[in-house]
Amino acid sequence: MEKDKKTTLEIFKAKASAALKRKKSFVTFTMSFPSFAQDEDGEPLKIKFRTLSDAEINDCVGYESDDPNGADKYAIYLSAVEPSLKDLGQEMKEAGEIVMPMEIMDMFERHEITEAAMLIMEKSGVISKNKVTIVDKGIENLKN
Repeated sequence: MEKDKKTTLEIFKAKASAALKRKKSFVTFTMSFPSFAQDEDGEPLKIKFRTLSDAEINDCVGYESDDPNGADKYAIYLSAVEPSLKDLGQEMKEAGEIVMPMEIMDMFERHEITEAAMLIMEKSGVISKNKVTIVDKGIENLKN
């Protein structure tokens, strides 16, 4: 075998290493919430989010609530960085405007919660439009 040719294992190792580095880094992105355009300034609310870690995704999946959108709300609540919805919820609780910090999530329309949670999960690698496909039908494995 020539020195210039990489083995399948070497190629796979490089791809695996790059994928592991990607998974360990958080990606930030900004979303716009149109329902807030109805407020005085007429501008939609823009919030910066980050991707969720595997542990945070597990927390969202296992989130127990009477609210059918509870897990989606929790994903948004955890993922928001600028402004932090955790901090905003805590401030509004201290001001007596809400009882629990998570109640801050009630400021969003239901469709916004569902759509934002889907985008967060997509950016976090939980769901994707790119699907795993079968490239080899296994013909050589068939017995005559």
